[in-house]
This record gives sequence, C-alpha cells and structure tokens, in this order.
Amino acid sequence: MAVNAIAVQQREYQVQLQRYGTVQPRTQTTLTAQVSGQIVYVNPNVRDGGFFEKGDVLASNDARDYEANVRIAEAGLMDALRGLAEITARSDQARTDWIDLVCR
Repeated sequence: MAVNAIAVQQREYQVQLQRYGTVQPRTQTTLTAQVSGQIVYVNPNVRDGGFFEKGDVLASNDARDYEANVRIAEAGLMDALRGLAEITARSDQARTDWIDLVCR
C-alpha cells in the first residue's frame, strides 16, 4: 500500500461561520432630563454600539431656561423676604403701641 505524506505548515486560515439570531445590548437605558431646555450637545458615542466611561458627558442642554427659572425663584424669595420684613415691622410697631397703651 502506497501512502503519500506532506509536511504540515502553520498558516492563517479564516473560518467563516454562518449564524442567525438577534443581537441585543448588554445594557439599555433611558435618559431623562431633570431640567427643561433645548439639547445643544450630544456625545458622539450616543449611538448603537457606543461605549462610555464614568464621568463622560452624554448630553448638555441650553442653560438659559434653567437660569431664567433660577432668577424667577430668587425674585420670589426676595419678595417673600420683603413681605416678612414688612410684617415683622408691623408686629414690632403693634407691640410698641400696645406697651405704650398698657403702661399709661
């Protein structure tokens, strides 16, 4: 019986596998803003297959609406403090008038 033999040589060989299935993300999330405003920046990695590191900014919104609401709230606080000062002054005056009336 005759046998032919050849020396085995190492070489790269690309294996092609045909597979069928559904690809799903390892983690999926929904981003919700805590303040209103127009989005002015979106991280380029916010896409299918994108990766993020801790501390990465994913999106930024226009701060003008937020800053306007802060100023409105500050104005409301100042108005309330003014009202408190007025009521305190009236209370002090009423106390003084009552003491003057009682001590006569």
